[in-house]
Amino acid sequence: MKKLDRLFIWASSPQQQILALGELAGLQTAPDEEGFYRYRLRYLTGVLQQPVERAILSSDPVLSKSILLKYRPSTSVIRLTDDEGEQLYRLVIAQNPETDSVWPELLGRETPQALSLPDVDLTGKEGSHVLRTHLQVERDRRLVATKKAAVLTATRRLACEVCTFDFFERYGDLGKEFCEVHHLRPLASGGLRQTTLDDLAVVCSNCHRMMHRNDRVLSVEELRGYLKATPNHPAPGDAAPVAV
Repeated sequence: MKKLDRLFIWASSPQQQILALGELAGLQTAPDEEGFYRYRLRYLTGVLQQPVERAILSSDPVLSKSILLKYRPSTSVIRLTDDEGEQLYRLVIAQNPETDSVWPELLGRETPQALSLPDVDLTGKEGSHVLRTHLQVERDRRLVATKKAAVLTATRRLACEVCTFDFFERYGDLGKEFCEVHHLRPLASGGLRQTTLDDLAVVCSNCHRMMHRNDRVLSVEELRGYLKATPNHPAPGDAAPVAV
């Protein structure tokens, strides 16, 4: 394994489900006192709203024979093939559409077999204590829905607070009432806390990705500054970029 390798976080027995996405932040070069090699992980999502259950993987034509299901990893790392990784990411996106911007490059080619998405009713389960806290802070969908409703009531549109891009204006009915919601106080600092609507900002997909591109999350004002300082780039309010 090497730094920045993509990781699917697996909850072993009794859950047996993919519950988050992450990447390798670092690796010990020598074992610790107990003989274990420790990995430092960076979570790219909170606990998924709909974790991908073992039943889904077992019924998928690409993943049904994966080593992941054979060994059911626990405190270890299992390497997937490229096809298995891409298919597993597609399954995650199918149940958690908000994750489609985490690794968009994985969606560039088709898997060798037709994508199969079994129709299975799922219920989310809490993971470990650390991830459970992260879920409570970052993935409270009621706050997101309330923030969007409040902005719509106040301004009658969901325009990006950085570049003013409006999905409805650009895509019509397809983009109606769509936007992303950004936490102004970086959640990566950790700790359970109360999040209010004033702690959230409506942003487009492009600006949201740029805010989180580096280790230090940019503020709305800082990213606006980048737009104004970039040659040949429209200033906020002039024209909106196409979101991805």
